[in-house]
This record gives sequence, C-alpha cells and structure tokens, in this order.
Amino acid sequence: MTRGQLWALVCAVGMCGLSGCGQDEPTQPLGDTTIQVDTSLAQFSVLGTVGGWVALESGDLFGLPPHGVFILRTAPDGVLVLDRSCTFEQCQVEPFAGGRATCPCSGTQYNFDGVPVQGPALFPLTVYPSSIDGNLVEFTV
Repeated sequence: MTRGQLWALVCAVGMCGLSGCGQDEPTQPLGDTTIQVDTSLAQFSVLGTVGGWVALESGDLFGLPPHGVFILRTAPDGVLVLDRSCTFEQCQVEPFAGGRATCPCSGTQYNFDGVPVQGPALFPLTVYPSSIDGNLVEFTV
C-alpha cells in the first residue's frame, strides 16, 4: 500500500503537492489523496445550491494543495474543484469577484471553469477529479 493510499484509508485525506512548474506551464497534481467535504456543515452549506462556491486555503483541510482549491457547485449532481495556483506565476489566485478569480502576481483572470479570460496565462487552472453524492463532495488531489 502506498503512503497516499494509507492516508486515504485511515482518514479520508492525505498529503499532496504540486510539481514545480516553469512559467506558464500547467500545474500537475502529484498526490493520490481523497478529500471529502460535507455540504451540511455551515462552512460548506453554500455548496448545497447550484452556483455556490467556496475558496479554501491549504490549511483549511488536511491534504489540500499549497495554494488551496475552489469548489464550485455546477449542477444538481455536479461539482468542479480547481487548484488556486496561477498557471503563469504560481501565486495563489484570489477568490471570485464579479465572476472572475484574479492572480495578484500576473493579473490573469480566470472564469468559473478555471479558464483564463484575461492573460498573460494561457493554461487553465488544474481541475481535480470530483463528485457529489447527497451532501458529500469528494475530490482527489
């Protein structure tokens, strides 16, 4: 059993990281860690509604990547989990405002799909595999 599988088995979360990326290269997840978020908890209740989203910092849940993630409720049975690391400067992307999340270092603006709509970044934010079943959002980093 790998270390990542052991952590997932013991506590449903584990350790992960991002590869070192050169400027304007897409980030790639290194881990194989499953994280669960319960939308019935107050801090995640906004995910109970389509269109709701949360911005998490790396310290908010054990196992999150260094810059944290965005979790977006995209459909009654769909969620999207995006890494908050800018694909140009690798700075933490700020929470959404006016439908866009902005990198404070490069000025790149990303839409709710994680696609850059204003450069200089060319690559979208890393998308993590995710699902929702009832109140439980699950994603792998």
